[in-house]
Amino acid sequence: MELKINLEKVLFDHGFMPTPLTNEKKLKDFFNLVKPTPIDVELIRLGGQGDGGYLVPNDLENIEACFSPGVRQ
Repeated sequence: MELKINLEKVLFDHGFMPTPLTNEKKLKDFFNLVKPTPIDVELIRLGGQGDGGYLVPNDLENIEACFSPGVRQ
C-alpha cells in the first residue's frame, strides 16, 4: 500500500489524479519494467549548466525514445 500512496503523491504533484480504480499490481508490474539497466556505453551529460542535466548513453543515433521522471527539489 505504501508504494501506491507514494506514487499517488508523485503523480498528483505533476498534475495527474490517480483514482481508487488504479490497479496496484499493474503499477508494480510497470515499475518493474522501468528500472536501471547496466550498459557498456559511455554516458554523456546533456543540458545546460544550471538545469542539472541528464546522463544519457553516448549512442544517440540508436535512441528512439527517452523517459525522464525528473527530480523534485
